[in-house]
Amino acid sequence: MPEFERCAQRYDVPIPAGSCNYILGAEEQKLADNLRIGSELGSFVHNTQIFMDHAQGHLLQIEYSDDKVAEVIRHLLRR
Repeated sequence: MPEFERCAQRYDVPIPAGSCNYILGAEEQKLADNLRIGSELGSFVHNTQIFMDHAQGHLLQIEYSDDKVAEVIRHLLRR
């Protein structure tokens, strides 16, 4: 990400948003890192797309309600 940040600063290009897909059960750290990086770059929104399959292979709806997914993201934002 340093090259991306360097180019944004060099050309005075704002980075208001980020986006990525995530697999719960395997990529929580990736999501936390991207939220932190976005914040450092001045982004005010991160389009977060969660795959329907958990890393262990079962559907998220079995283990994760919408509220549970939201709680995972809120927890990562507090890190």
